[in-house]
Amino acid sequence: MEQLKIKLNEIDRIRLVGGTVRRTAAQVFKMLPEKPDYLINAGMYDMRSGLTVCDTIVDGVLLNGGNYTDKGFAWDDNNLEPEDTAAAKVRGYRYFLGGSPSLLWNGRLNIDGKGFDKYFLNSAKSVRIGMGITDKELVICFPAAAKTLGSFAGMMAAVGCKYAINLDGGGSTRVMQNVGGKLRQLSSNRENRANSTWLAIYLKKRGENPVSKKKVCIDPGHGGTDSGAVGQNGAKEKDVVLQIGLMVKAALERNGIDVVMTREKDIASGKLVIADRCRIANNAGVDYLVSIHANADSDRDDKTGFGTETWAYSTTSTGYPLAKAVQKELIAANGLTDRGVKAKVWDILKGTKAPAILVETAFINNSAEERLLTDIAFQKLTAEAIAKGIVQQIGQKWVPAAAPEIKCNLKIVDKDAGTVEECVIEQENRNGTVWAPVRQVAETLGCQVGYDSADKCVVVYR
Repeated sequence: MEQLKIKLNEIDRIRLVGGTVRRTAAQVFKMLPEKPDYLINAGMYDMRSGLTVCDTIVDGVLLNGGNYTDKGFAWDDNNLEPEDTAAAKVRGYRYFLGGSPSLLWNGRLNIDGKGFDKYFLNSAKSVRIGMGITDKELVICFPAAAKTLGSFAGMMAAVGCKYAINLDGGGSTRVMQNVGGKLRQLSSNRENRANSTWLAIYLKKRGENPVSKKKVCIDPGHGGTDSGAVGQNGAKEKDVVLQIGLMVKAALERNGIDVVMTREKDIASGKLVIADRCRIANNAGVDYLVSIHANADSDRDDKTGFGTETWAYSTTSTGYPLAKAVQKELIAANGLTDRGVKAKVWDILKGTKAPAILVETAFINNSAEERLLTDIAFQKLTAEAIAKGIVQQIGQKWVPAAAPEIKCNLKIVDKDAGTVEECVIEQENRNGTVWAPVRQVAETLGCQVGYDSADKCVVVYR
């Protein structure tokens, strides 16, 4: 088998995983809470830093390992689009994968080889891996026979690809399929290298009814000329709740829930009135609305207010159970005073057709809680708690965020120069002893590695 074809309308979503830390396919598969149907090595990496070589965007963050290509694929969930690298950087895509290099563009040969040497561009290499799209299919090619980039591009054109990029080649190529919860290798090479970037492809489940997918409106309060409450140190409610709202959006989408935002940035002029917020939610036909705010004392001279509370239209409203679920998760996560679930006919709750709640995360004009609200870690745990309450109220299993990536597991200290270089290599802890491949350690130190067959030992040249 030398190619994998997947109909675009059968793809639920595609994730780009990593970009900074090298992991094997088995390690990536284990760390993903929801297991993909296919796991594919997505690009070349730098041996010293572990960074992907080409421009890559992962979860909206640009990982610029090098500027080796002008073209690649950009997407948010499953809407794969061929895109110029420069445009992808400014258009706010969730994911972008630059070619190493590009192969086909709009049906024509386009080997964009800047940054690559002539040997790489002209030599034949075994087990190359490429990604392309036809009008109806995503195509992954991984021929066992050695091919130049030109012949590889021809192979991808022959299977109908209009756009295609080279991803990698040689021992790093890994094309894996999830069969009954276990990985089966489709590519022919047998090396098990760790790679920095992986494509995780999720297919739509058989019999899945798209209409049953839930949709939630997230409403970050205030914005524009309406700053909302202002903290003693100048923090504005409109800013902190926007950051929390965007994090809630990411967490819900991770759990397979569609999200509609009333705003995704600050408003350039004027403000977004309550009627407009309700109209956005109602026109989108959402299942729930969650309006996010930061609280403030009415008496600005006595800053005694503290804690978290959640509001519903009434104790008998359809939004009340959601308010209880979200409040429970927030208090468990933030440890602040539980001000409870309350009921009031707020305009945002009254004007929305779907069950709606209003969350007061913490008191922004309490200096201690103001510091929390401007802290990214607190914003993150608040957002995750809100999203978890929503997901559980919907009746789905909560998918938590993946564990943070390791940024460094090897430091090279130059005592004379007084510098420290942080690197990432493969490691394994065996009963308290750290084991690491000699080649990776040596090459990180700038040495070459060979093998003395006569003495049957590894040789490090420095």
